[in-house]
Amino acid sequence: MGSILYIEVPERKNKAMQLVSMHSAIAIIGQPLFEATPEGEVLLCVVENSMFDAIAICCNYDDYTRLLPTPDDLRPRTWLYLDRATVIKLQPLAEDLPDD
Repeated sequence: MGSILYIEVPERKNKAMQLVSMHSAIAIIGQPLFEATPEGEVLLCVVENSMFDAIAICCNYDDYTRLLPTPDDLRPRTWLYLDRATVIKLQPLAEDLPDD
């Protein structure tokens, strides 16, 4: 199991809204299925912490399952789709993401 990759944006909070306004990310209502990610898009999960939000990239199914809420971790989450090229621009280590 590898490390999850993260994206940074200017502000520490409200990162989902920053992705939408600055990078045209598409917010998803509810919890998406990883396998339903549209072609050319990457699934992101913004986890809200008390002092900051974290934008995690779902590079694979394992990352996705690690980001799902559990009974012990009910921090709010916002799921978004962002085009692959923008994800790589914001996090160059994501270059090895599959194209589909």
